[in-house]
Amino acid sequence: MMIETNDNMKLLSSSGSWNKSDMSVSSNNATNEHSQSDGSGKIASPDSSNSLSEQFAKRTILYTAGIKFVELALLQIPKNGLFKSRKYLKQRTRNAADALRVTKLLGGMLDEIEEDENGGIQKIEQLHELATLAQNSFDEAVNVDDDGVDSNTDGGTTSHSKEWDVAQRVSQLWKYHILASNGGSVIDNMLNLPDSCCATYEEKQQENEAGQESNTTYKPDLLQQRKDSDSSIMTDRQLSLQSDIEREGLNQLQQEELMDDSAEQQIEQTQEEAIEAISLTGLTSSIGRISNTIVTGHELFKLRDFDPEEDDEKKAHELLETTIKILEAVGDDEEATTDDDIQVSSKRNMLLSSTNDSSQKKSSTMSGAISLIGALKGQLAKKDSLEFATYPNHPEFPDVDLSGLMKMMDGTPPINQVFSAKKIVRLIRREAETQLALNKVMKDVDNAESKEMKYKSCFTKEKIGIGGIIPNPLNFLPEPTYAMENWGKDTEFARQFFNGVNPVMIKVANDPLGQLPKSMINHFGEEQLIELADKNQLLFVSYDDLADLDVNPHQSFPLPMNNESANGEPAPQDHPKYFYAPVVTFIYDYGKDELDVLGIQLERTDDARVYAKNTSGENEWLFVKLQVANADSSMHQWVSHLGKTHLAMEPHIIAIYNTLRRAKHPLYTFLKPLCRDTLLLNWAGRQTLASYGALAFGDYQTSVGVGQFMQLIGKMWSRYSFFEKSSLPNELASRGFTQDAQMPGYLFREDGMKLWNAIGSFAADFVDVLYDSDEDVASDKDVQIWAKETTDPQKAAIPGFPSSFENKDTLVKVLQTLMWMSSGLHAAVNNPQYDSYAYAPNKPLHLRADLATLPKDDAQIREWMFENMFPHISSNNQWLKKSTGGQDAAIGSLVMARRLTLPSSHCLDNLSDEFVTIGKEAYDKFLANLEVISAGINVRNK
Repeated sequence: MMIETNDNMKLLSSSGSWNKSDMSVSSNNATNEHSQSDGSGKIASPDSSNSLSEQFAKRTILYTAGIKFVELALLQIPKNGLFKSRKYLKQRTRNAADALRVTKLLGGMLDEIEEDENGGIQKIEQLHELATLAQNSFDEAVNVDDDGVDSNTDGGTTSHSKEWDVAQRVSQLWKYHILASNGGSVIDNMLNLPDSCCATYEEKQQENEAGQESNTTYKPDLLQQRKDSDSSIMTDRQLSLQSDIEREGLNQLQQEELMDDSAEQQIEQTQEEAIEAISLTGLTSSIGRISNTIVTGHELFKLRDFDPEEDDEKKAHELLETTIKILEAVGDDEEATTDDDIQVSSKRNMLLSSTNDSSQKKSSTMSGAISLIGALKGQLAKKDSLEFATYPNHPEFPDVDLSGLMKMMDGTPPINQVFSAKKIVRLIRREAETQLALNKVMKDVDNAESKEMKYKSCFTKEKIGIGGIIPNPLNFLPEPTYAMENWGKDTEFARQFFNGVNPVMIKVANDPLGQLPKSMINHFGEEQLIELADKNQLLFVSYDDLADLDVNPHQSFPLPMNNESANGEPAPQDHPKYFYAPVVTFIYDYGKDELDVLGIQLERTDDARVYAKNTSGENEWLFVKLQVANADSSMHQWVSHLGKTHLAMEPHIIAIYNTLRRAKHPLYTFLKPLCRDTLLLNWAGRQTLASYGALAFGDYQTSVGVGQFMQLIGKMWSRYSFFEKSSLPNELASRGFTQDAQMPGYLFREDGMKLWNAIGSFAADFVDVLYDSDEDVASDKDVQIWAKETTDPQKAAIPGFPSSFENKDTLVKVLQTLMWMSSGLHAAVNNPQYDSYAYAPNKPLHLRADLATLPKDDAQIREWMFENMFPHISSNNQWLKKSTGGQDAAIGSLVMARRLTLPSSHCLDNLSDEFVTIGKEAYDKFLANLEVISAGINVRNK
């Protein structure tokens, strides 16, 4: 398949790694859902009184709350006192006992999980380890020095024994289970537990508080010795496990929890740490909302084995209808703000009730998805063949002919392109996680002291709690730390052209006098440039196609698509996005194996200024580099990513669908994983990101706009030839990276060629399984029909594709190139998107200012850029807020990057199910090659 937009192969990260398991080529995504058995081996009916949905909701919330509480209780032990200090015996014993009790209860839930492929037994083992750690912590908590002297009385935090890595382990476990289905019939027992851990606790505490020594260590049996008393070990937090699961009960619980003594103590220290550290206070509402999605989505379980390739029209419609129900439930949950939701204690209001416009965007996000799926459902049908279509002209540029672009699918995708239930669950989960995180970070953004700090506040924290020692289980918008710390450095700016999100633009300057503009040559001098070129040290990037676009600046809401805004009037044309068509030169340092920037020219005139670090102001130089980053983002998103992978694969997939798939040809075994999902993704993209309509993402989020980025794709395609531009060795050579130009720091080439060669060996072995000779290939009618359809000007019309197959070698090269396009190439230009785009200053999708408004005083430029140039954040412009659903542009690009980089569970190294009857030995050999490649990369990266 083509790799899903939110998938795949993490080819080159900020560290330059490329691991085999990241080479995703499909969207069959594994999930961790478990079915509930009624004891007979059948799935329990969702209509029963003890329905699957009810049990699933209880399991989700109880297990999540329980795991989070254990983490809190154990970490409160050192906060409340040292292990060897009698002074804090009561508090640490209380916390440790609570943790041990709840851990054992959770263990009871997990005891009933089936030992299935989804890893139930592994979860039991993980929780058993946690229980052991909790017991050890309890033992240490109640252990007093034999001499009765406190080892330390300052109340500070102690360094625990080697078991004190429990915090990280518990958080990982909690995050692993946040949306997982776990549990069994012991849930009712858990709900009805008495609130006392042991019968002798109070007596022991009184004895210790009176200073009476005891030679025996108190270790209560938490499962047998319990009583119901007002002075219970279990606090209001644990009483929550006995509360009703419904929303009203949980909200009441939040009110009670905030009155808990432990919560009060933490609130007094810092309000923010309290909301993050208390197990349920800050999480219950969000968990409840997510659980509603899960409860509604239990119907997807019945469809989780649905294979779109079966062309089952009834199941496909049922799947889409169920997905719409889930999204409607989520949307209702997000919009509902009942009295019960807000009638909590004043302290909860103080901590949790911040309202931000970003939350309003969720409803429009869900409604848009519902409309899209509804349109698909209304036209979904089984199709024996697909028709080709050409792109219409864009209404903003009606005289620019786009019919020369690559062909696209006519109409909606066929049934076999519908996402699987497992993938839909993963997509909804990612969206729920993202929105949950946004609710938190937008308060941080609003409270930031400066615009620059607002951009840094868009992310969830890796660690939370008192002292920042607890791994954050809600770290769903993680900080792109490397980009945030290095975005202003020249070496990082240059590195991104080698091993960033767009490593396919840079060229070797082997003829600098013919390749570089006159002003650049005059600035550095012919002699110096020729000398660097002779040493293979001079490289450059030139954004020539951007120079040919007519509308600059481009409006965020261009006419005529936005002739009618919310109030019926044309959209105001006062939100311009600027871009340049820069030329950048680089110098390669063979000693360090790294790239550095030499000079930048922004404007396209013979006397244009050439900027260099030593001739520019510090902030002026930063401004110039950001203009380059903005230009590169336009070329990356719309040409390198959308154009060269998604859209370029589309006519191939249609031709394969109409010929090899229809004929049930064995070659389809190899090609099937490369074709999955792409037609649906591209169709959806044309309705959303690349829409020709009002409020299009491509218009208000990117500098050039939809109509002009379609022109950029057209320019690329006018120069396209299949083997020259999509075969990795040929594509590298076209940019000057021949065998003579050895640059080990260019990891896209170094790692890419390893994968390319491995794919080639696999393709050759697979072809050998099907054909004994060249004559066998030439006589295969179905293969010849495929070649004809792919090259027919009225059909796929792929330039440079062979019009016939006369030998095995040509067939191997075609298979190799197609697999590379949909795996390695897409990985390189898709997977690093979050690392690159999440922090807007690192790689802005658009900029709101140009040289004409740049302050003259260099000292003022940095603050000016954050206030006036970067994608807006915390905007007060009411028209903008209304038009974008309240979601600022900087947040919108962050969210989109998060969606597009959802890791795939169907990668190059887990396609064994596709090669069971044909090509098994060839694929096993391929796996072995991937293992070698991966091991080598891992060694290098260390």
